[in-house]
Amino acid sequence: MKDCPAKVQIHNKEGGDSSDLSSMLSLMMLGLTCNTDVEVEVSGPDEEIWCQKVVELLETVYDFPDAESPG
Repeated sequence: MKDCPAKVQIHNKEGGDSSDLSSMLSLMMLGLTCNTDVEVEVSGPDEEIWCQKVVELLETVYDFPDAESPG
């Protein structure tokens, strides 16, 4: 996402925390698990396109652990 000219925020609607997607460490610190309810906020050039890309990444690429699984 380093080529993205827009600012992307991920909001964990369950925990209330937010992360700027430019920081993978910050995103990991949100503690997202499978089926966590999040909100994606994009501001800047091509907002709709980048929002779709981020949603696709969150739904298909990132390997979030199951909340019920230990460790």
